[in-house]
Amino acid sequence: MPPPPVLPGLFWVDITLNLEKEPYGFRFTMEPSNVIPGVKYHRAVKVDPDTGAEMWVEIATYGDKVLHYEVSVSGLNAEPTASWLLPYLATAPFDGNPQLESKAWAEKALGQVRQGAPLERRVGEAVFVLLGNPPTSYTLEVSHRDYESWSQHLR
Repeated sequence: MPPPPVLPGLFWVDITLNLEKEPYGFRFTMEPSNVIPGVKYHRAVKVDPDTGAEMWVEIATYGDKVLHYEVSVSGLNAEPTASWLLPYLATAPFDGNPQLESKAWAEKALGQVRQGAPLERRVGEAVFVLLGNPPTSYTLEVSHRDYESWSQHLR
């Protein structure tokens, strides 16, 4: 089995270290994949004290590199939390990511997303997908453009 495709230049600590700092205060756990040798999942869940929305972050890694990451915000008042958290995570520092453009795309896409109609952005070797059921749930997924085809052999 070939190694999984990773987001170039992005390490899992680039995401976790920023989210563990205040004002975010996420606490990540790690567990190995039961399906893919060498893959680990770093996860954190936190409630936004201002809105009561649940924030969930998962980072799939191979070694120190990131294969895929996603962030979800859900709850009766999810939109205000999603409006700052998802654009923030769209700025992950991987090679070829124009961070300000990606942030602006996420901000705009949050107002356009509809249930069953995900929005997609391709940047270099990455694919961003924003999906949701406004105003109660929003998810941003970011992975290498070949991640989905690579993972097909696992099903």
